Amino acid sequence: MLAGAVTVAGCWAAARPAHAQTPPEAGNTDLPTRTTTIDPCLVATAGQLRLVLAAGLDAAFPVKPPPRGGHNVTISDPDLQLVDCPGPRLEARARIQERHRRGPLRRSTSGQFRFASRADGQLTYAVTALPGPIPESAVRRALICLSEIRVLGLDLEKTPDWLDRAWIEDQLNAQLRDQACADITGLVRAYLASGGQLQESR
Repeated sequence: MLAGAVTVAGCWAAARPAHAQTPPEAGNTDLPTRTTTIDPCLVATAGQLRLVLAAGLDAAFPVKPPPRGGHNVTISDPDLQLVDCPGPRLEARARIQERHRRGPLRRSTSGQFRFASRADGQLTYAVTALPGPIPESAVRRALICLSEIRVLGLDLEKTPDWLDRAWIEDQLNAQLRDQACADITGLVRAYLASGGQLQESR
């Protein structure tokens, strides 16, 4: 469970305010860390997020649910179609193949489906004794992860009745939700270096 929440202020081109100077102890790797949520759209553009999310999707697939009664399903080849801010929210397509073997008989069918997901941000940073915004040097890691995956449409014929949108949605959420992530540490650090602020709500 992620603790706390983060609000973001400032802009990309803003000058770094005097009170946001990096405290020297922030770079100390022995400091305790805290993980909290951020809105990725406040530290990066939709275009930047699309690049990292596309790479994250490629790394997360293929998805192979457990076999069911001799049926094997493979979900592969994600194609990111859209990333919207605020949110952010993404839409993508993927290929699905179902194979069934009964004795010497083998059957295979394939199709595609569309899905959407919210993408949540997670920030891990070093906790310092000084009040104020989180300094750039305190950032340890930042991720953007899929959550609340929904299947929008399915084009797949001659398959068992159970292989429907709801089943695919369950499998994607079981294997990808909060687990299919892309690294945005560099984007967060660039935002902070440009004068943006991440202020933890205590």
